[in-house]
Amino acid sequence: MEKYEHNLQIMKSAWVREIIFGLENVEKGMSDVVIESILRSQKLKKVAQPLSSPVIKQIYDTFLKDLKAKTIKQIDIVIRAALEYDSSNIDELMEKYRDKYLRFDITAQNLKTKHKNYDEIIEYQLKTFRHRVVETHQMMKIPDANTYGDIIKGTYPEFKHAKKELFKQVRYTQRAINLIIKDISILKVPEVLKTPVINVLKMGYKTTLKYLTDTCELIYNS
Repeated sequence: MEKYEHNLQIMKSAWVREIIFGLENVEKGMSDVVIESILRSQKLKKVAQPLSSPVIKQIYDTFLKDLKAKTIKQIDIVIRAALEYDSSNIDELMEKYRDKYLRFDITAQNLKTKHKNYDEIIEYQLKTFRHRVVETHQMMKIPDANTYGDIIKGTYPEFKHAKKELFKQVRYTQRAINLIIKDISILKVPEVLKTPVINVLKMGYKTTLKYLTDTCELIYNS
């Protein structure tokens, strides 16, 4: 751990900034998204505004209230697994940390486990976990890094490779979201929340993807 502590601290700080940025932007835009969702799904223009407030609170309490703390817990699990990774034991690590990782996964915790699409969505969440463990292992070993940009460019010398890996990871998230959209009955939330939740999830995904893409471009253009 001590050997890689410098890089891991830089990486974790960058990932926490990403979480904070995403949360702040989702919270800013959530009110408009929820009101629009209510208008589209229920056609209740006169009650959209008063109805939106309790819906926003429920979505916040269910998905966003503990998101930062739980995502940081996931980051810690990724780092722990990456430190144990030796290029041949990824399957064993997935088995070892699977339940702990999913315990802090907001998406997984709000799905009906008996639903026909549950296992497939969980598989996408675990593919994201697997990808992050391998990538974190590579990144923490980059020598003479002073910034997150140094670590990224040390891991992926060319922009096209960094972008390819970025899209490989977010593709799993997109596929999971698409499955939820395909059949929203999988969500373990009240009916009135389902469409607004989907739209908040889509907004969060787009915001995060833009942040990651912009950050990646900034690193390689500096």
